[in-house]
Amino acid sequence: MTTHGLRTTALDQESCDRLHAATVTVLERTGVEVQHEEALAMLAKAGARVDGTRVRIPGALVDEAIAAAPSEVELSSRGGADAAGEPLVLRSGQTYFGTGSDCLYISGPGARDRRPVTLDDVEDMAVLQDKLTQIDFVMSMAHPSQVSSTYVDAAQFAAMLRGTGKPVLMVTPNALNLDVMMEMAAACGGAGSWGIYAMPTPPLVHGRDSVELLIGCARLGVPMAYANAILQGATAPASHNGLPQCAWTGTGAL
Repeated sequence: MTTHGLRTTALDQESCDRLHAATVTVLERTGVEVQHEEALAMLAKAGARVDGTRVRIPGALVDEAIAAAPSEVELSSRGGADAAGEPLVLRSGQTYFGTGSDCLYISGPGARDRRPVTLDDVEDMAVLQDKLTQIDFVMSMAHPSQVSSTYVDAAQFAAMLRGTGKPVLMVTPNALNLDVMMEMAAACGGAGSWGIYAMPTPPLVHGRDSVELLIGCARLGVPMAYANAILQGATAPASHNGLPQCAWTGTGAL
């Protein structure tokens, strides 16, 4: 693993403070849609104002949540430092590099023409990422077509665990297989070696599956990258200066 000290900012501290204040105003006055009954009950108990699926969150509750978030989160490797390198420490100012996820087709070694991805491709790509010294964490670069949608994330995860000892960041459609994936990671020697990547539905909507993942990861102690899923000029301001600086919440930044 390579330690990277890279960091870029689009806004100065004063601008960040103004952006945060505007965000809190939106949360307090406009609120957000939360399409999950258990989450609605939890938010109401915490002090948010719940009206159907609309939740208005007081600024004090936002500040309390930010203060409660850890300043560092560690993702370990599996098999020890000799096998896969040092843990990734997610914290402000630290940058790591990894791949993207879930391509449906492949064209490359063993594939003269474009073809659908298989589970073997998922494992092969994990092996490749494992051998690339500048890649710090691994995502499934392929989405296998021959696996049922009910179990595809668990099958992907198993293939990735076979291919790499580096920390894994998973994309999963729902929380159905979170417990199974935790058991897999623990059996491979790294219960703390993986995280989940999920998205809300902008603007200002937290869908059922995304919230289910948030709650499931919190219960299992699995770090989550909750990306804001913005589309400039459509679900977010067209100007870069109008965008939040960080797309990762709660557990740090990769």
